[in-house]
Amino acid sequence: MSRKIDVDLQSPGLARSAAGSYITQVNAIDDPDVRRVLMPAKGEHIHHKAILKTLTPLYKGLSESEAAELTAHLNQYGGIGNHIQNLIPMPASTHQGGIHPMAKGFGYEYHPNKKEQVGFVQDIMEASELPLAYRKHVGEQYLKKAVPDMNNFINDLLTEAYRKAGDKLNISPQMMEGMRARDINKMQTQGVVLGNVINK
Repeated sequence: MSRKIDVDLQSPGLARSAAGSYITQVNAIDDPDVRRVLMPAKGEHIHHKAILKTLTPLYKGLSESEAAELTAHLNQYGGIGNHIQNLIPMPASTHQGGIHPMAKGFGYEYHPNKKEQVGFVQDIMEASELPLAYRKHVGEQYLKKAVPDMNNFINDLLTEAYRKAGDKLNISPQMMEGMRARDINKMQTQGVVLGNVINK
């Protein structure tokens, strides 16, 4: 399936470009300080935390109403497709050189050129031939187990990337932590919970 079909199945009505969709959703947030914190920096990539291509086989052969039911079920566990809860900006080197090799190695990311799929990808491929209830179950397990594991790895990669960026800018770790704490406090008092953007 093409990327546009992947996006249309998993996040109907949202922009097909991950960056375009992310920026549109960030711009819809009322608070300018929250928008500033969430807006990607120049040159950053937008990464799908629940990898787009990996979940698509679960939709194989489903009717339009079944596909919508699967999407609604999976969105309960943090957002899929181009939903803002499933997107995160990151430096290009962290994106292509960090998280994707890890995800492929652990069987969290589908790769069409790989003859034998492993881990969650294998489970998803097998579930694509089974009833909707089982597809929901396998997708839910991927979102509850594989995605948090990848998120922990992403957090480590981003911590290191931004620490290095702070070193280049001559910003001390204490100063960076102070800026982070200030931004988090502001987001929480304005109704934004980390990981879940909520407009009050």
